[in-house]
Amino acid sequence: MRAVPSPIPKPAPVVEFGIRRRARFDNKVWKQSRVKPGLLIKRITGYDINELEYGVNYLKQLPGGKTSADGTKYPHAGFFTWRVLSECGRLVEEEVTS
Repeated sequence: MRAVPSPIPKPAPVVEFGIRRRARFDNKVWKQSRVKPGLLIKRITGYDINELEYGVNYLKQLPGGKTSADGTKYPHAGFFTWRVLSECGRLVEEEVTS
């Protein structure tokens, strides 16, 4: 008898980028996104936020006005895409209050 080949697995469905959380704007906790209006980026003490078209750089503030994006030395430093920020809770929709 010949072995029946197993069926080829179907690729997983593409998950659309979506924000699941909302928050009220508080300047100490959140930064309003300039690249993606209506979204808030979580601030981390000791880090500067630099927005780009594809995501956000968290830059560690160093003495002398210097910054570093070296993620091997500083745990939160580096580049994060919008999707990753959303999934880890650092990117939320701004809750509009009337």
